[in-house]
Amino acid sequence: MIAMDPLAAHRLWASSYDQAPNPLLALEQRLLEPLLPDMRGVLAIDVACGSGRWARRLTRHGARVIAVDLCPEMLRLAPGRRVMADARMLPLPDGAADLTMCAFALSYLSAACLAELARITRPGGVVMVSDMHPAAAARGWTRSFRVQGKIIAVAARAYALEDLLTPNLALSTLIEAPLGEPERPIFERAGKMARFRDACRGPAVYVAKYVRL
Repeated sequence: MIAMDPLAAHRLWASSYDQAPNPLLALEQRLLEPLLPDMRGVLAIDVACGSGRWARRLTRHGARVIAVDLCPEMLRLAPGRRVMADARMLPLPDGAADLTMCAFALSYLSAACLAELARITRPGGVVMVSDMHPAAAARGWTRSFRVQGKIIAVAARAYALEDLLTPNLALSTLIEAPLGEPERPIFERAGKMARFRDACRGPAVYVAKYVRL
């Protein structure tokens, strides 16, 4: 297994990122989507959008979406208006977004970027954050993919859930969840049922919903 920094890894991963079902993304989506406010007509900014998974869903919910990512190969796959930028220094005005999304990226950026997510969100607006649970990372889980016969592990930073507390953001909901029966078919199709029971032990992802103060 080869460890690679996040930007270099995602440049390689982009062409195949959406091809294989991912149980962590499936779990996160079923937890997070019911927490979304009414998206009709709002401006949503999908920070560290990757291939635009949430940007597409938010658009279908009726939002106007700006997709932001530092990886050009990922960003070109996202829908709508696109901005290439580092999530820690966003070229967007204060209070621009009604809703700001940052999914599965804090492990690459550090929780310090929450202040920047707060800055671009209007008072009373919503910030949604998700990631692999720190407890799963502590159990040795990694985010990895295969390319040209090699397994690439994306380098990540360790952090604790306590790091999610930040000025100007009131945490209204925090869900910590293990994988479960809805994700079983993904393991079955991948021929990895031997790993399923162990993967269901302990939290796999978290979803945090904030209100901008």
